[in-house]
Amino acid sequence: MSQAAAIAGPLKIGLRLVRVTPSKEECHRVLEYQDQVGPGPTIAKVFTGPYEEFSKAANADAMVYLHQVGDRLRHDGLDDVEEDLLHGRPAEAIVDSRPR
Repeated sequence: MSQAAAIAGPLKIGLRLVRVTPSKEECHRVLEYQDQVGPGPTIAKVFTGPYEEFSKAANADAMVYLHQVGDRLRHDGLDDVEEDLLHGRPAEAIVDSRPR
Protein backbone atom coordinates (compact mmCIF):
# COMPACT_ATOMS: atom_id res chain seq x y z
CA MET A 1 0.00 0.00 0.00
CA SER A 2 1.26 3.47 -0.85
CA GLN A 3 1.91 6.06 1.85
CA ALA A 4 -0.77 8.26 0.31
CA ALA A 5 -3.35 5.46 0.59
CA ALA A 6 -2.22 4.62 4.12
CA ILE A 7 -2.87 8.22 5.20
CA ALA A 8 -5.89 9.18 3.08
CA GLY A 9 -7.77 5.88 3.45
CA PRO A 10 -8.35 5.89 7.21
CA LEU A 11 -9.09 9.63 7.14
CA LYS A 12 -11.54 9.12 4.26
CA ILE A 13 -10.17 12.07 2.31
CA GLY A 14 -9.79 12.39 -1.43
CA LEU A 15 -6.56 12.91 -3.27
CA ARG A 16 -5.93 15.25 -6.15
CA LEU A 17 -3.13 14.21 -8.46
CA VAL A 18 -1.66 17.06 -10.49
CA ARG A 19 0.79 17.11 -13.35
CA VAL A 20 1.85 20.40 -14.94
CA THR A 21 3.13 20.69 -18.50
CA PRO A 22 4.69 23.89 -19.86
CA SER A 23 2.42 26.40 -21.55
CA LYS A 24 3.57 27.93 -24.82
CA GLU A 25 4.75 31.01 -22.92
CA GLU A 26 6.68 28.85 -20.43
CA CYS A 27 8.38 26.95 -23.25
CA HIS A 28 9.45 30.23 -24.86
CA ARG A 29 10.71 31.51 -21.50
CA VAL A 30 12.81 28.37 -21.01
CA LEU A 31 14.15 28.53 -24.57
CA GLU A 32 15.10 32.20 -24.14
CA TYR A 33 16.83 31.39 -20.85
CA GLN A 34 18.65 28.51 -22.57
CA ASP A 35 19.94 30.90 -25.22
CA GLN A 36 21.31 33.20 -22.48
CA VAL A 37 23.03 30.59 -20.28
CA GLY A 38 24.24 28.07 -22.83
CA PRO A 39 24.08 24.28 -22.81
CA GLY A 40 22.26 22.48 -20.02
CA PRO A 41 19.51 19.98 -19.27
CA THR A 42 16.45 21.95 -20.28
CA ILE A 43 13.49 21.49 -22.55
CA ALA A 44 15.51 22.98 -25.44
CA LYS A 45 17.80 19.97 -25.41
CA VAL A 46 14.95 17.49 -25.17
CA PHE A 47 12.57 18.80 -27.81
CA THR A 48 13.26 21.10 -30.75
CA GLY A 49 10.06 20.81 -32.81
CA PRO A 50 6.99 23.08 -32.86
CA TYR A 51 5.32 23.77 -29.53
CA GLU A 52 2.10 22.07 -30.65
CA GLU A 53 3.92 18.77 -31.18
CA PHE A 54 5.75 19.10 -27.87
CA SER A 55 2.52 19.98 -26.06
CA LYS A 56 0.62 17.03 -27.51
CA ALA A 57 3.38 14.59 -26.49
CA ALA A 58 3.89 16.17 -23.05
CA ASN A 59 0.16 16.14 -22.31
CA ALA A 60 -0.19 12.52 -23.41
CA ASP A 61 2.76 11.45 -21.24
CA ALA A 62 1.39 13.39 -18.28
CA MET A 63 -2.05 11.80 -18.58
CA VAL A 64 -0.58 8.30 -18.82
CA TYR A 65 1.37 8.97 -15.63
CA LEU A 66 -1.66 10.41 -13.82
CA HIS A 67 -3.81 7.42 -14.82
CA GLN A 68 -1.15 4.95 -13.66
CA VAL A 69 -0.79 6.59 -10.26
CA GLY A 70 -4.55 7.02 -9.93
CA ASP A 71 -5.17 3.37 -10.78
CA ARG A 72 -2.62 2.26 -8.16
CA LEU A 73 -4.31 4.42 -5.52
CA ARG A 74 -7.75 3.09 -6.44
CA HIS A 75 -6.31 -0.44 -6.28
CA ASP A 76 -5.12 0.43 -2.76
CA GLY A 77 -8.73 1.17 -1.83
CA LEU A 78 -9.08 4.91 -2.40
CA ASP A 79 -12.29 5.83 -4.18
CA ASP A 80 -11.90 9.60 -4.33
CA VAL A 81 -8.90 10.20 -6.62
CA GLU A 82 -8.95 13.18 -8.98
CA GLU A 83 -6.49 13.53 -11.87
CA ASP A 84 -5.74 17.04 -13.18
CA LEU A 85 -3.54 18.18 -16.03
CA LEU A 86 -2.47 21.81 -15.76
CA HIS A 87 -0.29 24.05 -17.92
CA GLY A 88 2.25 26.75 -17.10
CA ARG A 89 4.79 27.14 -14.31
CA PRO A 90 4.13 24.33 -11.82
CA ALA A 91 3.83 26.31 -8.58
CA GLU A 92 1.70 29.05 -10.13
CA ALA A 93 -0.53 26.61 -12.03
CA ILE A 94 -1.21 24.55 -8.91
CA VAL A 95 -1.94 27.55 -6.71
CA ASP A 96 -4.17 29.12 -9.38
CA SER A 97 -6.14 25.89 -9.80
CA ARG A 98 -7.06 25.51 -6.13
CA PRO A 99 -10.77 25.79 -5.35
CA ARG A 100 -11.50 29.03 -3.55
